[in-house]
Amino acid sequence: AEEDAAARDLLAARVDRALGRMERVIAQMLDLARQDSAVPGAPPSNRAVLDLAALVRREAAELGVAGLGRGLQLEVTGDDHAPVVGDEIALGIMVRNLLDNAFRYTPDGGRIRIDVCKADGGAQLRIDDSGPGLPAEARERVFDRFHRELGSVATGRGLGLSIVRSVLARHGGTIRLRDSDLGGLGVDVHLAAPTP
Repeated sequence: AEEDAAARDLLAARVDRALGRMERVIAQMLDLARQDSAVPGAPPSNRAVLDLAALVRREAAELGVAGLGRGLQLEVTGDDHAPVVGDEIALGIMVRNLLDNAFRYTPDGGRIRIDVCKADGGAQLRIDDSGPGLPAEARERVFDRFHRELGSVATGRGLGLSIVRSVLARHGGTIRLRDSDLGGLGVDVHLAAPTP
């Protein structure tokens, strides 16, 4: 009876993890569908002046709690305020996907550095991690839907960066992947500032 209870608990935990993965995939598919339903090149309909720095700090705090059990060192720096114009929900999804990638690929005990500041007539978000990085020749392919790099140990469905690019296209933003001085991948995102 004790073995049966342990087997049931193990099965329940596996089912719970599988359901969690399924929920994340469905949420990402819905996010992608929302971005795709917009007129190509059209700005977001729910435009408002937002503080990218506050948005990044909020998302980093939520993910940082999960990273504590893995011994990750999280550093958030930059300006107190970095105003941009956009859809808060869409930009939140973009930030969450970028930070989730950094947390997902950084090994236990690794480092993640997030910096958001006013730059070049707008706001810049820089994310660096001490993960395995990404070869230069693979950096454009990771924006394709359902693309997963061979040999990747992290879980996922290859939708996150596709959603990020779609959000940025609607907001007139740019993204660049580079080598990080922490040894892993570096991501630079630029968004326009509000016009006076």
